[in-house]
Amino acid sequence: MLYTIHVSEYQTCKHCQSHIYQPDIIEHCKTCPYMNRPNAVDYKFVCFNCSYHCHVSQDMKRHIRTHTGEKPYKCEYCSYRSARSSNLKQHVTIRHEKSININ
Repeated sequence: MLYTIHVSEYQTCKHCQSHIYQPDIIEHCKTCPYMNRPNAVDYKFVCFNCSYHCHVSQDMKRHIRTHTGEKPYKCEYCSYRSARSSNLKQHVTIRHEKSININ
C-alpha cells in the first residue's frame, strides 16, 4: 500500500537557494545550473540538499525521502511506516509473519 504523509510543500536548494515545490524536486535535481556535474552520465541527477548523485530518477526519488522524511509505505498490521518498500517487506516478515500464517 502506498500512503503519503505530510511533508513540507517546499524545499530549498542548497546550490541555488531556490524554493522548490515538492512535485518539482526531481526535475530541479536534473536541471539546476548551480549543481556540480563533472560527469553528465553519473551526475544526471544531483541532490538539492547534499552531494548525492545518480543517473536514475527512481534512485533520486528514494534518496530525497531521507531529507523530506516522507514515508509512503505503511504496514497494514501496525503503525510502522517506511521510506522504502523493501524495508516494509522486511518488517512484515520479521514482525508479523507468524501472526499472518496463523490466521
